[in-house]
Amino acid sequence: MREILTVQVGGAGIRLGNQFWDYIRTEHGVDHLGVYHGNSHLQLQYIDVYFSDIEMKRHVPRAILVDSGNVTDSTKYNRWQLPMLITLPHVSGSAGTGNVFSHGLLHRSKVVDNLMENFRRVSETLESLQAVQVIHAIGGGTGSGLVSAFLRELRDDNTRLVTTWTVLPSPVVSDKVVEPYNAVLSVPALIDSADVVCAIDNEALARIGSGKLRTAHPNYDVMNSVAALAMSGTTACVRFPGQQNSDWRGVTANLVPFPRLHFLTLSQAPLARNFAEQSRNLGPQGLMQELVSRENFLMHWDDKQARYLACAALFRGRLSMAQVDAAVAKANGRIASSGLVPDAVMRSVCDIPPPGFTASGTLVANHTAVARALARSVDKFRKMFKKRAFMHWYEGLTEADFAEAEKRTVDLVAEYIQLERQPKQAGGVDEQW
Repeated sequence: MREILTVQVGGAGIRLGNQFWDYIRTEHGVDHLGVYHGNSHLQLQYIDVYFSDIEMKRHVPRAILVDSGNVTDSTKYNRWQLPMLITLPHVSGSAGTGNVFSHGLLHRSKVVDNLMENFRRVSETLESLQAVQVIHAIGGGTGSGLVSAFLRELRDDNTRLVTTWTVLPSPVVSDKVVEPYNAVLSVPALIDSADVVCAIDNEALARIGSGKLRTAHPNYDVMNSVAALAMSGTTACVRFPGQQNSDWRGVTANLVPFPRLHFLTLSQAPLARNFAEQSRNLGPQGLMQELVSRENFLMHWDDKQARYLACAALFRGRLSMAQVDAAVAKANGRIASSGLVPDAVMRSVCDIPPPGFTASGTLVANHTAVARALARSVDKFRKMFKKRAFMHWYEGLTEADFAEAEKRTVDLVAEYIQLERQPKQAGGVDEQW
């Protein structure tokens, strides 16, 4: 069995990760205590990819929970989860980071060393570690600074595929003034030490919550539910058998044409469980149209210039492969690709839909829209850095560290924009669905 080990870091990473476990443990027929009550042998066939089987046939998430403060803070657990997650390895620091990158980075000697010790201990018990996935947000101090230190240690210590689920900050959601600093300072580690970064934009989640989900004031629970549903759909191809299935490395390898450009975006259809009834009327063609709609992306951008480099359509449910192939072929003909990948859309079909759904879909795309989200943070970073505002909070970092992080982020944005401006592929239609 090719296992995946999850590391949830910081308050945002722990809460989002908990929602993710809530979704997938339900899909696998596991209750809040880790006991299986499902109705299909398929639920157990690949359950060991994400879950560990402990005494009394209990299935618990294979995860390590990390925070610079107290990881068992009750605000980071959903009520149902405490019995299951209390058995997991926990790594806590003595104090919080105050939402400052350098404070998270300087916990390296205390927290990161303890985290690496737990990581090695868990890894040694596994038959074949397929990948490590890190769930975090780069707006806060722990999810930015501590994760940067951890990723560098992980790269030196481990050759496995390293994937991050990275939540990007937005002033629409949070009023923490130093978030642009934290976000930009995090980018070098994400470029150098992660193989794949699945970027989730808080601004897009807030737009989805207030728009399609009709929530007047979407809170973190609403936004996390959307993100976790997309994460569940993205990982279904490694958790369940299907007609055309893939492992995680196979999916991501086709989406990264250049090593540095490994920042992916997600789209989900339907967007929430209360839209499950809608899925009864959506075949592959309808799902594909929803997936390529800008309103369904977990990434916010305004202009029409953003383009796909490559994407993977991951369908779930008992769907006709002929209809899936037709929907994907139509998408290939209409998505304005850069010309780097002739067949821009790959596809995978998992037979098991999410509970309550007839069918669903998730699009994982290498899309230049991610450059817009990073550019937003760079713009706010520059306005503060020009006046050297709040830099006294960042003990241990010099102006050269800030300037280097800004340069590397700007270079990454420029690489995406350069591909965006290349001539369209011959025969493609210069149109965004």
